[in-house]
Amino acid sequence: MDILEIITHITEFIQYFATGLLFFGAYSFAACLPREEQSEYFVVKGITASFVINVIDCWVFDVFKINSQYFQVTLVISAIIFGLFFGRARQFKWFRAVIEKTFGRTVDDNLFVLIRNLANPGKCVSIRFTIKDDDKSYEGQIDKIAAIHKEPVIFLKYYMIQDQAGNEKMDFSECDCAYMIVKWSQMENVQIAYEE
Repeated sequence: MDILEIITHITEFIQYFATGLLFFGAYSFAACLPREEQSEYFVVKGITASFVINVIDCWVFDVFKINSQYFQVTLVISAIIFGLFFGRARQFKWFRAVIEKTFGRTVDDNLFVLIRNLANPGKCVSIRFTIKDDDKSYEGQIDKIAAIHKEPVIFLKYYMIQDQAGNEKMDFSECDCAYMIVKWSQMENVQIAYEE
């Protein structure tokens, strides 16, 4: 195998497979989705996405008479841009509404991504819960959520702790520097409220 054949095979790999890998990598990153674990499905999806992006880029190059020496670079860049755009579009209200009306299902497949997105624009998302084997109740504002796809951990601020009768045990609702960290798996009787 000479060097020209190797270059040809690398070019075909980029054109028909790597483009799809880049697309889904960027898509998963922008959409806050876990990495694909079933490689056999991922290979098929990658090849399909590569084919679609390849067709779109070929059409653009033909219509605008662009020099074909930039084609491979354009494939890589457009795969990343398309992936980031469509991954981010999952979080737009109008996109979710269109998908729900068209297909009768939602793209919000992860409660923690939804909660984090609600809290991101600076809106207040409050949570009230109890902890297993504990008679107290906890209430506070969600500051952030970590490990969304594994074992989610909730970071609370402006929180208070009450006993079973509703009497205040500890109040950090005015304190800007106090945080409480709780694993989702420890929580029971969860109630979530947010401002529109």
